[in-house]
Amino acid sequence: MIYTITLNPAVDYLMGFSDPLHSEGVNLADHVSVHAGGKGINGSMLLSNLGIHSTVLAFLGGFTGSYIEEQIKAYPFIENQSTKISEPNRINVKVRDGSEYVLNTKGPEIPEEARQDLLSHLDSLKEGDYVMICGRAANGIDSTFLYEISDRVNEAGARLIMDTADCRLEDLVYCSPFLIKPNLEELSELLKEEVTMQNCAAAVEKVLQKGPENVLLTMGAEGGYFDGKLGRFVLKSPKVPVISTNGAGDAALAAFIGTYQSSGNAEEALKMSMAAGTASVQMESVPGYQAIMASYNEIRISRV
Repeated sequence: MIYTITLNPAVDYLMGFSDPLHSEGVNLADHVSVHAGGKGINGSMLLSNLGIHSTVLAFLGGFTGSYIEEQIKAYPFIENQSTKISEPNRINVKVRDGSEYVLNTKGPEIPEEARQDLLSHLDSLKEGDYVMICGRAANGIDSTFLYEISDRVNEAGARLIMDTADCRLEDLVYCSPFLIKPNLEELSELLKEEVTMQNCAAAVEKVLQKGPENVLLTMGAEGGYFDGKLGRFVLKSPKVPVISTNGAGDAALAAFIGTYQSSGNAEEALKMSMAAGTASVQMESVPGYQAIMASYNEIRISRV
């Protein structure tokens, strides 16, 4: 089973403008869409579109939490075991007027009893399961909670995947994840130094020395880079028109884990990963199987 843990779910409110935003008068959007958000939830939706079962663990509350729950119900391969909280989940606003602006909020405070309830769902973990910790931590969650999750995962012989932007190197040392998935900005933040396409291989090597078994570095239109116990690969994606980058990394990670869990083939999993990310940027919703496979044969994977 794949478990996705979303530390700070959100409702994503997307607004598109044909004219540049201005500070005087009213900016009237040409297009608006609303989606259930949060990295782990996005990942579970992608997995469901691929016909792969997963369990969602998240903190959901208020009218926004109810909306997210209703959206999850539309995906037949998701089991929702989320924890109820009293405060509503956050609303994040994405604005595009030729440029893209991401306006996120901090979200609700997560009480101790809610944290313990979520942890209790990991008591049934077994060897061969995958647990994905996704997203920035909500208020009330610190590294101690990450360590409690990693303890349960590692004691069960399951595999831990971390896609958390506020992760520190010392957290990786403690948690020893099977995989982490930063982008260039997040890798720079993690190492506290600028990481570019030119020095990314050396940067990934530094991170591998801190405990992760594998690193999947996503680099947007340039593809990605993978290094670790499963091998070293350069990943190239086709050039496509970009509608929204929101959720592309989540799609790439979920497709990798879902494919690797079933096939055990890292190269095949990476090809599906890049195809899912490529499909994701061409739409505002979670891509389906056909959209992903439309890009599959255009992905180039080179072992180095």
